Amino acid sequence: MVASMSHQHPDNPPQRPTSTYNLPMDPIKGEGMINIGWPNRVHFSKLKQTKVQANMNDTDLVALMADIRE
Repeated sequence: MVASMSHQHPDNPPQRPTSTYNLPMDPIKGEGMINIGWPNRVHFSKLKQTKVQANMNDTDLVALMADIRE
């Protein structure tokens, strides 16, 4: 299950800026949004790597999981 990051989420799900969880900003497109609605099931072949290396620490992951459960 994944919480998708994008600059345009289809169907306008609940979302928060990626900086809320200390995730990096794309140098060209700017800050993205992370979907905090119900996580999606995605086949690994459909995943794309972010252009900027994104590492999430434990505290930010716990905060994201709490926001998804709201």
